[in-house]
Amino acid sequence: MAAHYAAISGKEDGQNTTFMPDLLPYSSYRPQASEEGSTPPFLPRPSRHRRQFELLELLKNVCLPMVAIAYFSFCYTVHNRIVPVSAARPSSLGELDQTTIKSATTAISIIVIGLGLFPIKSLIQDLRNEEFFRVLSSRPNGVPLSTVNIISTAAAGNTDAVRAITARRSSSYFIIAFAAGLLTIVVTTLAPSALSVANVLVDGDVLALTVGAIPANSVLNVSDFEQIIFDVGQKTVEDNAPLAGNVAWAEWSLGARYKYLNPGFNSSDEEMYIVPTPRGLPQNAYARWISDVLHLKPECTWANTNVSQGINLGTNFTDAISMQYTIELDGGLSVQLSPADISVFKVALTVLKPTNLINTTTLDAAPAGTTVFAVYQQISPTLSAIDAAVRFNLDGLPAFDVIATDKTIRIAFLFCHPHATIGPGIIRSEAGKLFMEPTPPRLRRHGNLHVAQSNFLLSFAMKSIDKAGPAQVGRYIASSDMVASIVFGTENVDRALNLTLTRDFHTWTPRPMDDITRSYASLLQSATKEYMGGMLGTQNVPARIATPTLIFTSSLPLTIVAFVVFSLLCVLLAVAQFRKGKGDSFTFYSVAAALEGSAIPGQFSRAKKEGIQLDQVGVGLRRGNSVHRKEEDYWQAEAAKLGARPLLLERDPVGGMRLHLG
Repeated sequence: MAAHYAAISGKEDGQNTTFMPDLLPYSSYRPQASEEGSTPPFLPRPSRHRRQFELLELLKNVCLPMVAIAYFSFCYTVHNRIVPVSAARPSSLGELDQTTIKSATTAISIIVIGLGLFPIKSLIQDLRNEEFFRVLSSRPNGVPLSTVNIISTAAAGNTDAVRAITARRSSSYFIIAFAAGLLTIVVTTLAPSALSVANVLVDGDVLALTVGAIPANSVLNVSDFEQIIFDVGQKTVEDNAPLAGNVAWAEWSLGARYKYLNPGFNSSDEEMYIVPTPRGLPQNAYARWISDVLHLKPECTWANTNVSQGINLGTNFTDAISMQYTIELDGGLSVQLSPADISVFKVALTVLKPTNLINTTTLDAAPAGTTVFAVYQQISPTLSAIDAAVRFNLDGLPAFDVIATDKTIRIAFLFCHPHATIGPGIIRSEAGKLFMEPTPPRLRRHGNLHVAQSNFLLSFAMKSIDKAGPAQVGRYIASSDMVASIVFGTENVDRALNLTLTRDFHTWTPRPMDDITRSYASLLQSATKEYMGGMLGTQNVPARIATPTLIFTSSLPLTIVAFVVFSLLCVLLAVAQFRKGKGDSFTFYSVAAALEGSAIPGQFSRAKKEGIQLDQVGVGLRRGNSVHRKEEDYWQAEAAKLGARPLLLERDPVGGMRLHLG
């Protein structure tokens, strides 16, 4: 076998002669012109081709920073500005077209990032190709053949790389190449995900939008102070009061609530809004407009009165009917009541007319947006269950008694004030839902809401709510289901509707004041809805109509992370241009030159002929008891021995390299 190997390799044992003269080193060739005049092989590259090659290398290296700057600049731009995908509106594009555009955007992003990472991938490949000679040059005592075999294998994967790194048999450049590969995976995943396409609403040009207004004298005519009449409101307001009450009842029945900017209304100190609504705006439109708005901080309380001993109507009730009793409440407000309004009730809950409210000091009409609920309960003679199955529990409330010839009635007033102020606001409508946007500090009032008339409206809009909707509780109390539910709770009303003939009374206790205030405020917003929609007047305000637009979007966190990783890769690419051992790649030419005069080819050729599986070099033994398995284990053991031998690299003074086994 040894003689056969010597014959094939052209060497005797201990000799170092070359068998084939045509495998002379490159330096022994001398360029000769052929008969056809063609260029002989191994000539130096012409300078023109060298310049082209260097130019291509330069373009390849600047590709990474150029793509990074362009791509992430675009991502940052679309994060801060609206960049439409095209002039086509999403309404003209089907869902399939929009999905296709999103997929195409992702695909293009992947292609762009892939092109930008081409220099890094090329650098990683170069570093791994240079690892063969670099690791041999850095270890004078050689490297086990099994480790070199892993490094030099073209199919070596990440698992093999981890094995070489953990065994500390690789160079620092190989570790850098492995880390760069991981960073490449990260940036390949994050960078395309940072850019996407979304269907958003984009404001159009400024235009004039017609919204509801409350002009001067539109609710209460105060233009002629000599002939001023406060007992009725303007005809439009009076005629539509039942409509306002019915709208309030409908929205109360459906559970509609106006939240605007606030997520909820949890206390009497929380702010709410009443806003003018546009006319002719489609229900599904998206728009923003600037208008005066009513800011509400509603408050309800059981009012104290100036009546301490009660009111005695006397024995001549006929004369008392023509009288008006003025009862002063907290807050400078007085209530005017007629005995005729009092004597007809046994158990009742009503809303006083705004014209029954006057300013205690000036005696002028002073509704100022207030609403007063009057609660009546006959206390003598005692009512039977047949006369009135429901009783009001007024204990602890500031109530007073009115004594007539045949009965005594206890009265309490529930006083609700919206504390409305008018200021500028930016209203946003999204398919019928209204929202209040934060108001800039320099935004001024637009003037479409008159201060005094708007406050008058808040009172007049509530004057008919006690007559709105069904009054199934009317067989027990003089009230509507809605008003009774606001003051005493829906649970009491529902139980009263299910009462059967009985001698027992059903006692109602008022709800907590915060709950009453919350219900009052919601009812007030509903009752003013029709008036605020242009019933009393209109005015043009600046607005923008939003249209759905397909735009580019980006995730700023993903953009930042991907940009940082890209920056690290750019630094790595720049520093790697000055690395040692650059150009010593594991190629056929470099290996052939390093094997000149080496005995390695002959040694491996002989090992192969002797039956050693070269692909098992460095692989551990397998388990088995069969004869065939034992034979395989023998040859595998021989391969393991061969893989344990160190491979050394020697350099001559002129830079030449020579490989041999230790």
